[in-house]
Amino acid sequence: MLKYFNDKIFREDLDTQDQMYLYFYSPGCGPCVEVHPKVDQFGKSTNNIVYMVRDDDAPELQKQLQVTAYPSMVLVKNKKVSRAGLGAQEVINMIEDGKSN
Repeated sequence: MLKYFNDKIFREDLDTQDQMYLYFYSPGCGPCVEVHPKVDQFGKSTNNIVYMVRDDDAPELQKQLQVTAYPSMVLVKNKKVSRAGLGAQEVINMIEDGKSN
Protein backbone atom coordinates (compact mmCIF):
# COMPACT_ATOMS: atom_id res chain seq x y z
CA MET A 1 0.00 0.00 0.00
CA LEU A 2 1.58 3.25 -1.15
CA LYS A 3 1.16 6.40 0.96
CA TYR A 4 2.62 9.88 0.82
CA PHE A 5 3.89 11.06 4.17
CA ASN A 6 1.45 12.67 6.59
CA ASP A 7 2.67 12.84 10.19
CA LYS A 8 -0.67 12.11 11.86
CA ILE A 9 -1.47 9.12 9.66
CA PHE A 10 2.12 7.87 9.92
CA ARG A 11 1.90 7.88 13.75
CA GLU A 12 -1.38 5.95 13.59
CA ASP A 13 0.12 3.41 11.19
CA LEU A 14 3.21 3.07 13.37
CA ASP A 15 0.93 1.99 16.24
CA THR A 16 -1.11 -0.48 14.17
CA GLN A 17 1.24 -1.97 11.55
CA ASP A 18 3.81 -4.67 12.23
CA GLN A 19 5.97 -3.65 9.29
CA MET A 20 6.33 -0.65 6.97
CA TYR A 21 8.84 0.86 4.59
CA LEU A 22 9.88 4.51 4.52
CA TYR A 23 11.38 5.73 1.26
CA PHE A 24 13.18 9.09 1.51
CA TYR A 25 13.78 10.99 -1.71
CA SER A 26 14.45 14.36 -3.28
CA PRO A 27 12.72 15.31 -6.55
CA GLY A 28 15.95 16.79 -7.94
CA CYS A 29 18.08 13.73 -7.15
CA GLY A 30 19.08 11.72 -10.24
CA PRO A 31 19.27 8.32 -8.47
CA CYS A 32 15.92 9.08 -6.80
CA VAL A 33 14.31 9.71 -10.19
CA GLU A 34 15.75 6.38 -11.38
CA VAL A 35 14.49 4.30 -8.45
CA HIS A 36 11.20 6.15 -7.81
CA PRO A 37 9.11 4.08 -10.28
CA LYS A 38 10.37 0.85 -8.68
CA VAL A 39 9.37 2.09 -5.22
CA ASP A 40 6.00 3.20 -6.58
CA GLN A 41 5.36 -0.21 -8.14
CA PHE A 42 6.47 -2.00 -4.95
CA GLY A 43 4.17 0.18 -2.86
CA LYS A 44 1.22 -0.63 -5.06
CA SER A 45 1.89 -4.38 -5.05
CA THR A 46 2.74 -5.14 -1.41
CA ASN A 47 0.46 -5.57 1.57
CA ASN A 48 2.93 -3.57 3.66
CA ILE A 49 2.70 0.20 3.81
CA VAL A 50 5.36 2.03 1.79
CA TYR A 51 5.65 5.68 2.75
CA MET A 52 7.07 8.15 0.22
CA VAL A 53 8.83 10.84 2.26
CA ARG A 54 10.02 13.87 0.30
CA ASP A 55 13.24 15.61 1.34
CA ASP A 56 11.43 18.54 2.93
CA ASP A 57 8.90 16.37 4.80
CA ALA A 58 9.42 15.14 8.33
CA PRO A 59 12.81 16.66 9.16
CA GLU A 60 12.64 15.39 12.75
CA LEU A 61 11.86 11.85 11.62
CA GLN A 62 14.71 11.97 9.11
CA LYS A 63 17.06 13.14 11.85
CA GLN A 64 15.83 10.45 14.24
CA LEU A 65 16.35 7.75 11.59
CA GLN A 66 19.72 9.25 10.56
CA VAL A 67 18.72 9.81 6.96
CA THR A 68 21.64 11.82 5.59
CA ALA A 69 21.29 11.38 1.81
CA TYR A 70 18.83 10.34 -0.88
CA PRO A 71 17.53 7.93 -1.90
CA SER A 72 17.26 6.06 1.38
CA MET A 73 14.90 3.39 2.61
CA VAL A 74 14.16 2.27 6.15
CA LEU A 75 12.28 -0.89 7.10
CA VAL A 76 10.43 -0.56 10.41
CA LYS A 77 9.24 -3.69 12.20
CA ASN A 78 7.30 -3.44 15.43
CA LYS A 79 8.22 0.25 15.82
CA LYS A 80 11.96 -0.44 15.48
CA VAL A 81 14.35 0.01 12.57
CA SER A 82 15.01 -3.44 11.15
CA ARG A 83 17.07 -2.40 8.14
CA ALA A 84 18.22 0.77 6.44
CA GLY A 85 19.71 1.34 3.02
CA LEU A 86 21.34 4.30 1.32
CA GLY A 87 21.63 4.71 -2.44
CA ALA A 88 19.62 3.50 -5.41
CA GLN A 89 21.07 -0.02 -5.48
CA GLU A 90 20.45 -0.61 -1.78
CA VAL A 91 16.87 0.65 -2.10
CA ILE A 92 16.37 -1.74 -5.03
CA ASN A 93 17.86 -4.59 -2.95
CA MET A 94 15.44 -3.86 -0.12
CA ILE A 95 12.53 -3.85 -2.56
CA GLU A 96 13.60 -7.19 -4.02
CA ASP A 97 13.95 -8.67 -0.53
CA GLY A 98 10.53 -7.26 0.37
CA LYS A 99 8.94 -8.92 -2.65
CA SER A 100 10.23 -12.32 -1.56
CA ASN A 101 8.93 -12.02 2.01
